[in-house]
Amino acid sequence: MQYNRFERGRFLLRWDILAYLIIGLGVSLRLIQYNFNRSLWLDEAFLALNILNRSLLGLFHPLSYNQGAPVGFLIMEKIVVEVFNGSEYALRLMPLLFGIISLFLFYKLAQRYSNKFAILISLILFSVSWYLIYYSSEVKQYSSDVAIALLLLLLATRAIGTKKMGGDQATILGIIGAAAIWFSHPSVFILAGAGIILISAGFIKNKKNNKEVIKRVTICSFWFLSLIICYFTSLRYIGHNDVLLQYWSANFMPFPPSNLEKLQWFPNTFNEILKNPVGLSSSGIVLVSILAGGISLYSKDREKFFLLILPIVFCLIASGFHKYPFGGRLVLFIAPIILLFVGEGAERIAKISLPHRKLFGIAFLALLIIPPSLLTKKHLLHPYTREEIKPVISYVRTNWNKGDILYLYYGSQYAFKYYSKLYGFGPNDYIVGVSSRNNWKRYQDDLSKLSGHKRVWILFSHICCPWKGVNEELFFLEYLDRAGKRLASFRTSGASAYLYDLENIQ
Repeated sequence: MQYNRFERGRFLLRWDILAYLIIGLGVSLRLIQYNFNRSLWLDEAFLALNILNRSLLGLFHPLSYNQGAPVGFLIMEKIVVEVFNGSEYALRLMPLLFGIISLFLFYKLAQRYSNKFAILISLILFSVSWYLIYYSSEVKQYSSDVAIALLLLLLATRAIGTKKMGGDQATILGIIGAAAIWFSHPSVFILAGAGIILISAGFIKNKKNNKEVIKRVTICSFWFLSLIICYFTSLRYIGHNDVLLQYWSANFMPFPPSNLEKLQWFPNTFNEILKNPVGLSSSGIVLVSILAGGISLYSKDREKFFLLILPIVFCLIASGFHKYPFGGRLVLFIAPIILLFVGEGAERIAKISLPHRKLFGIAFLALLIIPPSLLTKKHLLHPYTREEIKPVISYVRTNWNKGDILYLYYGSQYAFKYYSKLYGFGPNDYIVGVSSRNNWKRYQDDLSKLSGHKRVWILFSHICCPWKGVNEELFFLEYLDRAGKRLASFRTSGASAYLYDLENIQ
């Protein structure tokens, strides 16, 4: 018997070592992407300028540039940049730390839901998921959304597993839940689901113990009070931002779904979420794994199952009332939930297949894990960039002559403002172009004001999507090539600069 226990201990130890090796891989992938130190793209520049140019108290007011972020996250960012300076590394430090912490939290949460084999599958997918890696080095709150969601789910899972909560456990759950609302907007959905499960489990397990039920209701009331204060302090401004509501309009659930076209929103949205931000394909293998995983988790523990499902349901409901978009990076926090289902389902399917058709079981797991791994490998071998404006600004500065003029395409102005001091450009060294997508002649009129100058730099970044089939950069260049003489050009991913002689512009 002692020998069997010893062998079992060695077996479990090997699984733990393998799990931490996978976590180590996830940490390394996040550090590689962080260390690449790509240029800030438009949305990052928007938030960075708010963080750098405001006081701590100023972060409680509506943000400039139609931005929305949890005030707690903004304060953390402000403190970090004050301590370490305002570099990209400093701005991305908190997202990186949250991304790394998420790996450990996900492992701990998976241990409460699945067996060893399912845990490893989920953990591999979580570690190599490209979007989880990418958002760990983005100056945005999405990485912290994931970490906070995992922490709340872990605490709630422990709480519903006990018949009677201790005073310390209740206090910790109450404080962390109330604080989470200020650091992560989607934490509200996690807490709403957890509150329902906690209270209902309290009634079922403590029919003769009203004190336990009151304790759980008190915790949820504390969360709700924090939400009310947070809403009137900052959230209400975001909920009434027409620009944000319009931008995310396609990600609001049709309510009610009154026709077939609106009903198609559900499968289309689910497929899109699997690809981005979960990082999986919408293949039959993934879908079958999710379904099998859902059935398995439901049969094992209904309370834990609904703890995972209810946040998604509440997020959908909120999207139906146009309060929170259900799609893209804003639902990155549900990626761990889906990956838990996938890992659980894959383990069940492999367990059934391997004794009879070993090759099928191995192929099934390979087809599940290899595609997201290859996507991440592709981006890390050829580092992912969005708008590499730094090399462009550097090129302009290196080739700058006294008397030169710099004209900024309107989409480039915010990232340029962030980098301008670094490259020695003052506020009087550049001109910001007009934004006039509905009247193209205004672009020509704006450029014609540059007439008479022998050296004019035109800098592009964040080129908007083609409007009525026309690319704005190409439109600018065609006009400038006719009006003047192109002297030089430099292009990187998502950014470019051109030098023109416009002395005799027509």
